Amino acid sequence: MDFGGPLDRLPASSSNEPVDEVPREVQAVEPAESDQRNGGTALCLSGGGVRSILFHVGAIWRIVELGLLDQITRVSSVSAGSVVAAQLALNWHRLMDTSDGPSSAYREAIVDPLREFASHTTDFPAILRGILPGITAGGALAGAFSRRLYGDRTLQDLPDEPRFVINAANLGTSSVFRFSKPYAADYRVGLWTRPSLRIADAVAASGAFPPFFAPFFIDMSKHNASFQPSGDLSGDRAYSRGLYLADGSLFDSFAMDAVYHRCHTVLVSDGAGRTQAVAEATSRSDIVRQIPRLLTLYDLRVRNQTYRNLIGAYESNQRAGTYWGMRTDITQYQAPDALPCSFAETQVLAQIPTRLAALSSTLQEGLINWGYAVSDAALRRHVVRDAPPPPGFPFPSSGLGV
Repeated sequence: MDFGGPLDRLPASSSNEPVDEVPREVQAVEPAESDQRNGGTALCLSGGGVRSILFHVGAIWRIVELGLLDQITRVSSVSAGSVVAAQLALNWHRLMDTSDGPSSAYREAIVDPLREFASHTTDFPAILRGILPGITAGGALAGAFSRRLYGDRTLQDLPDEPRFVINAANLGTSSVFRFSKPYAADYRVGLWTRPSLRIADAVAASGAFPPFFAPFFIDMSKHNASFQPSGDLSGDRAYSRGLYLADGSLFDSFAMDAVYHRCHTVLVSDGAGRTQAVAEATSRSDIVRQIPRLLTLYDLRVRNQTYRNLIGAYESNQRAGTYWGMRTDITQYQAPDALPCSFAETQVLAQIPTRLAALSSTLQEGLINWGYAVSDAALRRHVVRDAPPPPGFPFPSSGLGV
């Protein structure tokens, strides 16, 4: 049974692979009473720049139409996936009020604002601003998120349910750092309860990809906060008075660590693009491109192994759910009446660079269509098998080449 692969040169089936579960110490930062391992549905949103933002927008659109949104108990995100998660969180109650129709509310609250965000280049101007004294590229990125999407709302403006978890990497402790409404935490340092951090800062930290945006620094003294001790570094103020964070996908490509041991059903939306062959990037003098290239290759290796483990968990019935990705061949799902998508056309979309750079209206609509179509095929094949097929693409005039 296929669950939506393959990735680059990755076998679609991996049922013989051992399932490498999340280390127990990572779970220890969360109170035991919130454990939902025997139930609950998680939605995981990967990174991948504006490409993944719009892909996730399309995928969640179909989730809304299928009536699955109110079944989700946790949303976990990394990098650009956190841009979507935060917008979803801040509009959650509006989406649950279906008096105007769920699709209409979703379009106004999620689709239109994120398309507007995707119409502007954010990363390069932030890097340029980071050259100025007293300004960092990460801080400029957070400022852009605040101006264009979230304002000065904080983690305390997130809904109580479902639990939204924004993930970053703690460069000081080599651990995952999690932001949520009840707490922010690193299992080696401890819990920061009821964090007052702006959502824009948490999202910027989650997407602080090196070398330009990392480390993203959070000065704990500005929040008049401290950590409740829980780990081996909790007594060392060097690790708790300030946080040096980076892109969460460095540790957790699919944003699954925060949900895997707490939800039985795991839905993974993977907006990662296709890795291009670039012969000149191996040149000794091409250091500028070598660094991101090496990080991309490392991410691909980790992502492939995580994918194998996830598919193994599905096939062995350790977890329910499904995976869909930018590089998936939609025909592999064999879903009845799936929307027609040319594999060649979708692979062109997968080659859009991983940046927060402006995209044309046509590319935006194509990415949303693709996320909508492939999530529909995955969900109707593995989660809601009796659901009717979709009426068509969200943007019919920007179909996918069939």
